[in-house]
Amino acid sequence: MSADKSLLCQRELAIPLPAVAGEISHERVPRDDGSEIELDAYYPATSPTARNPAVVIASGYRDTGFEAAVGCRFKDMGWTKSWVRLFVSSGIAAFVYSPRDVEADFATIVSAVAAHTRVNSSRVGVFASSGHATIALTSIMRQLPVAVSCVSLLYGYTLDLAGESRVAAAAKMFKFENGCAERSLAEVEHVEWQTTYRENDETYRYKISAERGNLKRWTISDPEKVNARGTGTIVEISALTRNYTSLEGDVARQAVAEEFALYLRQYPDVTIHYDRRDIDPAAVEILVRDYDLPVVEHDGARIAAGLTVIEWRTSTERALYLCDDKGFTLGHVAPGIQAPGFQFTAYLKTDYFRELDARGDLRLEELHPGVKRLLDTAKLQMKEHFRQRASEAAVDLVKEWKKEKVYPYEGEPASVVEEVERQVFDVVALNVNSYVPDFSESEQKSKRFFFQLLRETLETRPSAVQRIFQQVLDLPDEKQVELDELLKKTTLEGVINASKIVTDRLDFLRGLELLLFEEPHRSALLERRELQEMLVDHTWIFAEEYHLTIDDESLDQVLFKHLELLDRKADDLQPVLREDGSTGRIDMMLSRRIPLPKQDERHHLVVELKRPTVKIDSKAASQVKGYALAVSADERFIDTNTKWTFWAVSNVVTDEVQIEASQPNRPQGIILENEKRRLQVWVKSWGQVIEECRGRLRFFQERLNYLSSKGSALAYLRATHAKYLPDTLSAAAVGDDVD
Repeated sequence: MSADKSLLCQRELAIPLPAVAGEISHERVPRDDGSEIELDAYYPATSPTARNPAVVIASGYRDTGFEAAVGCRFKDMGWTKSWVRLFVSSGIAAFVYSPRDVEADFATIVSAVAAHTRVNSSRVGVFASSGHATIALTSIMRQLPVAVSCVSLLYGYTLDLAGESRVAAAAKMFKFENGCAERSLAEVEHVEWQTTYRENDETYRYKISAERGNLKRWTISDPEKVNARGTGTIVEISALTRNYTSLEGDVARQAVAEEFALYLRQYPDVTIHYDRRDIDPAAVEILVRDYDLPVVEHDGARIAAGLTVIEWRTSTERALYLCDDKGFTLGHVAPGIQAPGFQFTAYLKTDYFRELDARGDLRLEELHPGVKRLLDTAKLQMKEHFRQRASEAAVDLVKEWKKEKVYPYEGEPASVVEEVERQVFDVVALNVNSYVPDFSESEQKSKRFFFQLLRETLETRPSAVQRIFQQVLDLPDEKQVELDELLKKTTLEGVINASKIVTDRLDFLRGLELLLFEEPHRSALLERRELQEMLVDHTWIFAEEYHLTIDDESLDQVLFKHLELLDRKADDLQPVLREDGSTGRIDMMLSRRIPLPKQDERHHLVVELKRPTVKIDSKAASQVKGYALAVSADERFIDTNTKWTFWAVSNVVTDEVQIEASQPNRPQGIILENEKRRLQVWVKSWGQVIEECRGRLRFFQERLNYLSSKGSALAYLRATHAKYLPDTLSAAAVGDDVD
């Protein structure tokens, strides 16, 4: 449970609550179907044989949905128990319960409480607040099985009057059961469903009808044999008490088309007539695309689902329809995504919705964990769909500009920077085309002049673009604000450079994976001559704050450099020896100043690089520990503010070293730590190092929507590190088709 939910569950009434002496009983009340309702009974401190006045605290939410949204059941909330204490301290027994069918369970509980041996049946009341009130009020108005002596509704939603829908809107927003949901039927005199079907080569028909005066009583006729060819259902609503203009005209036909578009697509032999015309969704569709969604797991079940997105030629109210696997609509929610310029509806299809609808749980929508997972998956696919559609529209428009010879660039980009500049130009130009009235209809000469001016402005004075948009192009206010705020913080050149750094790093990580993990490159890579030379320019891979100071020097030269950083002389520097008398040597050293009050403090990271085919075994681990101990034991550095962190890095770490690096009470990966000497020795695999880098870059990668490919990674390595690459990664060896 999240912290916010936990606090909400625990929150009590603000008034001082009295100490209560009483009795709690956890009971179960049977339903008609054999299942049971959980009931918590709180009795005041009276005789067990006493018949107490009682109050039922009504719940207007299904228990499962309430718990999913709030974090606990309604009867277990601190708020609910606060009211229980107030009632019990006043000598009134209080009853709270866990509903599944809100209206039916409320009636069952009231009847059970009135019949309870410890309750005075003539003194039973109902208490409800907020969204719980409507179900309590309407249940009482419809005559509960037993009489209640009083009802208390606290800041509650009650009933919609004629023509109003505030309670209905609140019920949809907050997911409580709306007791006045039948209001629409109350505004007709008569409604009838006439269904014709075939059975055993014969045709039958039956009717279901109701009158305004008694909507609790429905008449169902017996099936009768008829001479008819077609089958189906006719709904007849007569004598409306007011006009419904929303049911008339093209808007109404469009709404019906959207509601049944998927069903009609899957069953082309089915015809729907509305207002004397056929409903034909295809006539107003621009595009229809189907997607198979990833399988969603919930409560041990694997739920398969599909998504259909339909784009319309006419304006529409966007919606995500919840359909069964046959495409029949069972409900709808807001799509929950941004897709500027597109008129669409989407259809989420799964037989799981039919199961939920049968249990009455589909109305919970996102409050139901399984439905929420499906909706989240569908939203991700819709976002990807419209990213692709926007990209397609952009490509088509740029092609059109090139064909008109108004596009200010020719040929292919000469560099990565120019490629990014073109992308920026395309984004700006596409926004101009979208937001400037009649721009697409402008003369060819005018568009060519404007595009050339826009290109030069972006390249030489990007900060002036906002002013041009405001004074000439009249972009929407929110677009002007976004651009203005961005250019206040940086320049467009800075945005391009920052984007290039991120994409270059992503390409380098992908290229490093090729070198380290894929054959034959992995076997062809040499330790110092290739891998180390490339890493000299990419020390951020080890830690963002480090910068390279010394590369491939003997350990005594590392110490020499260290003394210089401390502003000390090293005229009489002696080599630092290991315990066996040999001179220590490292592969790479990175250094940084730690921003602490003591400005003379330094931190050095020493990296022992291994060839990808060489495992870090006990010998390699001992080697790096020997380096570390030689430095930390040297008398010239013991009393300095110097911290040392040593790594041994390769593709594979042996089991023996992994055990050494997995000791209790210290972080995973440390094989030596000495607080007095300010020393740590770590063992890390390349997989771990690369994944940590990707984690740091993931936020920016998602914002840039950039995915490094094998081709882009190789292109980057060849452009920046060609002389260090193995022959296996040459263009001739790899070939052109690298993706």
